[in-house]
Amino acid sequence: NNGKLIFVVEERPSIDSITFKGNKKLEDEQLKGILNDANIKSGRTFNRSILSRIEIELRKFYVSYGKYSVQIETKLTELKRNRVSIEVNIYEGKVAKIQQINIVGNDVFDDEELKSLLELGTVAPYNPFSSADEYSKALLSGDLETIRSYYLDRGYLHFAIVSSQVTLSPEKDRVFITIHVSEGAQYSIESVDIKGEFKVAKSILMKKVQLKPQDIFSRKKMVDTSEGIKGQLGDEGYAFAEVSSIPEINEKNKTVKLTYLINPKNKVYVRRINIGGNTKTHDTVFRREFRLLEGALLSPKLLKRSKIRLQRLSFISTVKNEIKKVPGTTDQVDINTTLVERPSGSFSMGGGYSNNEGLLFNMSFAQKNLLGTGKILNLSFSNSSVNKKLSFSVTNPYFTPDGVSRTLSLYSKEIDATEVSTTADYFTNNFGMGISYGIPRSEIETIQLAMALDQTRISKTTSTPDRIKNYLDTKGSKFDEINLSASYIIDSRNRTIFATNGSKNSTNLLMSIPGSTLEYYKVNHKFEYNLAVSDTTTMVFRSNLGYGNSYSSSEDLAFFKRYYAGGIYSVRGYSNSGLGPKDEDRNALGGDLLTTATLELVIPPFGSDLTSSLRFGFFTDVGTVSARPTSFSTDDLRYSAGASMMWLSPVGPLNFSFAEALNPGLRDLTETFQFYIGGTF
Repeated sequence: NNGKLIFVVEERPSIDSITFKGNKKLEDEQLKGILNDANIKSGRTFNRSILSRIEIELRKFYVSYGKYSVQIETKLTELKRNRVSIEVNIYEGKVAKIQQINIVGNDVFDDEELKSLLELGTVAPYNPFSSADEYSKALLSGDLETIRSYYLDRGYLHFAIVSSQVTLSPEKDRVFITIHVSEGAQYSIESVDIKGEFKVAKSILMKKVQLKPQDIFSRKKMVDTSEGIKGQLGDEGYAFAEVSSIPEINEKNKTVKLTYLINPKNKVYVRRINIGGNTKTHDTVFRREFRLLEGALLSPKLLKRSKIRLQRLSFISTVKNEIKKVPGTTDQVDINTTLVERPSGSFSMGGGYSNNEGLLFNMSFAQKNLLGTGKILNLSFSNSSVNKKLSFSVTNPYFTPDGVSRTLSLYSKEIDATEVSTTADYFTNNFGMGISYGIPRSEIETIQLAMALDQTRISKTTSTPDRIKNYLDTKGSKFDEINLSASYIIDSRNRTIFATNGSKNSTNLLMSIPGSTLEYYKVNHKFEYNLAVSDTTTMVFRSNLGYGNSYSSSEDLAFFKRYYAGGIYSVRGYSNSGLGPKDEDRNALGGDLLTTATLELVIPPFGSDLTSSLRFGFFTDVGTVSARPTSFSTDDLRYSAGASMMWLSPVGPLNFSFAEALNPGLRDLTETFQFYIGGTF
């Protein structure tokens, strides 16, 4: 223009927002993450090719989940100030179902054995809730690795997945999978040796070796041995030791010479332990749980145990340990521990209804970290048509610096047995106080010693059975006892509530001292075993064996000291005290011998993890009460099966069960639905 060159520029618009509609399988944040990885996000410059890239990237991801029929459309809206918004409309369609899985090339293991290892597979008509037939590329990759590990752990060193083909039906709703494998020969161990710099005796390290000459080679055992040797070196202070496994293969003899090369490096010491995140609790409360000391050798085993001990504190939510090398040194580290505290005090007041005890009222105050000292204070009051109870206790978990705990307790309890349909009619007033000490023997072993003063007063009613009236006429209605008890506990659980691993063994002996109104003893053994069968599912086994008797062979155990079975915390599906010997009115007589057991599969709600306060269970219970050990018979065992729900609610624990009594006797009392509010699990 008049000798001037003018450039007219039209800028491309910028992306203001990307929104999604119709997506159910994947959340918005997941979809945004997929596009972010492809550099498609708000604020970026827009051009028309982006729309096709969005469709391609999202389609690719949906197909990996087996949604081959997914349809994706984009809608562009122009905005002011040269901006555009993109709306992505998604029709996800159905997941393509696996019609058939073929495995080719396998001779050693048949198709059925290999298919049983896979997460993917066909689903039988009688199992409509299974999702095993929903194809997923990620799951297929995992299944291929499972097959590979299965062979490698059984000596097939040259096993290989030759190919895996996925064929889609024309309708895109059925998938056919063909897996071609090459098995190769099986190899055994010729020799195993450890070489390198021995800071720990070779004989000690050799104990960690899981493979011996003539054994079939196993990749898993080879790797586990490396970790075991590394762990042993770590426990001796060589926390950063390196262990390499070097297999030397003899193709002619089909054997393997296995050599572990160790490099211990320097011993590592803990310079400082830094604790952060605690705003309410004294620093010493956490330091006393550490099994490592500043200036001591770093032990991964002890550090792991320290974390577990911190996690078991009821006022701690999460624990994270981080090891940091000290700059300028090769043998010192700092341990930075970050804690997340949860509220340690609670006050609750509420009511409810139990099918065993009728209308309930409860009020409690608990402080599990009193003034930040770690001490525990409990004060509770409960009231129902059956029970009225007031209790107070205070526990100092570190009464001595060595970890000896002390608990002082005081309680008052009234029982109105006339409100329980399964027992005889009488009234009980109970008052007591006690002191107990917990003495740790090791990280998981504790001995508890206790002494309690107990007063019991029993009143008759017009409908009290003659057997109880005669007993009270003979022994009187006032019973004063001094009880001594000793318990031996082995607890290796990773949590105290909703444990997923570990076990607890508890053996208790309770005896009244000679001269008490009642002279008797009771022995109890409780066992709990938790096994994580998946990331969220736990198999739990519990058993309870109890036996009691009078010191005198001419006297029986008092009727209110006997064992009773049935109810939500015993054998579900049967009424409270609904099992065992009965009188002519079908009232429970109780017994000297108690036998109960439970096998339960416990899972959190679908879509949640182990941090959830809600659990569902599928269980089978078994148990009975016998008048005497000599009268016990397996024919008297009663079974039940059902489902349960356990919730750590803000007002206290809630426990519900729906169970069916499988083999009730003529005199047994059954109850399908049972629940309780405020009890312990």
